[in-house]
Amino acid sequence: MSDTLKRVELPSGRWWEVEGRPRWRHLRELAARRGLGSPMKASYSDLADAALVLLTTAWSFEEPVCPASVRNRDPDDVAAVLTEVAEAMEHLVRTRRDKGALAMKLFAGLMQGRVPEAFEEVDLMSRTGWTWEQLQETPADVVELTSVYLSVVEAIETGGSVGAEVGGDGGV
Repeated sequence: MSDTLKRVELPSGRWWEVEGRPRWRHLRELAARRGLGSPMKASYSDLADAALVLLTTAWSFEEPVCPASVRNRDPDDVAAVLTEVAEAMEHLVRTRRDKGALAMKLFAGLMQGRVPEAFEEVDLMSRTGWTWEQLQETPADVVELTSVYLSVVEAIETGGSVGAEVGGDGGV
């Protein structure tokens, strides 16, 4: 099971597996279902059903995953899964809401010659050309060594120095 998948043990004794970290494609598809981004075109129940269908990777029920199947599930089971999905979505909503603060944090860090921790993976993908999937499958020691290597090369090219940010704390 992927580290982003969450298997929810349900009150009914069954299980339901969902993406614990929504993908960009999930958000695009959900926005499309909402009708040009307007939440007024669909009920909250319909949106919740659509989100669960998009984020469900497997479940222990016989029916295929679709909005009608989700509506037929025990309300306590649905509530348990929605709780898991809500936690993932809360992080995403908080990130979107705090975009200005994140941008300021990134700007301040870059102006000080360092990449803030929240952006380390993005920076590494940008500098290596790795995709997210490639980064996830790369051995951890290779990721760490690549990060250190790129930081040292950058320090040499810019006439800077190598400090604690390249050290044992895992930072770039």
